[in-house]
Amino acid sequence: MDNMVGRAILNPNRTLRDEAITALEAENEVNIIKIVWLSNRCAGKAYESMAVCFVKREQAVQALQTGYFSVSGGSAYTSVFRLE
Repeated sequence: MDNMVGRAILNPNRTLRDEAITALEAENEVNIIKIVWLSNRCAGKAYESMAVCFVKREQAVQALQTGYFSVSGGSAYTSVFRLE
């Protein structure tokens, strides 16, 4: 997920909010195993990136095909993560 508002799922200490995964699952009707923050947590940029690991392959495919993922009423762009 890219171009996402970090404060939507990070607490003031710049760590993942306890309720973040549950909220994202409900908002997007998916099951998430894990979220990995890709942006520098100390930077505090307005828009940031994260990787989301889904329980079901079909849910990941759907997120990639639609091109967006809902985050606290907003949205983030989706793409396949490529290590550069």
